Amino acid sequence: MGNYTMVYLHDGRKILTSKTLKIFGKMMPSETFWRVNKTHLIRVQEIVAWHDLPKSAIRLILTNGFTCDVSRRRKTRIKFHLTHSFLNKQNV
Repeated sequence: MGNYTMVYLHDGRKILTSKTLKIFGKMMPSETFWRVNKTHLIRVQEIVAWHDLPKSAIRLILTNGFTCDVSRRRKTRIKFHLTHSFLNKQNV
């Protein structure tokens, strides 16, 4: 698809933009949006649960049912935030 980003809105709409994910990542506050892998920038409030996978990998489950695996490079930081920031959310 090239240097385009598909933005999925909470109401189900999708917007195709010519801005890259890297640009969106710099625009969004890091405490609200996490870049979890090469292809996904996720709004933290949309995470409802997570699974620990083999080899210490992490899979996130979002409010819309979408699942997303956290990259190896980002898993330590994301796991730290998940366990410290989401104490009221259940780890399944």
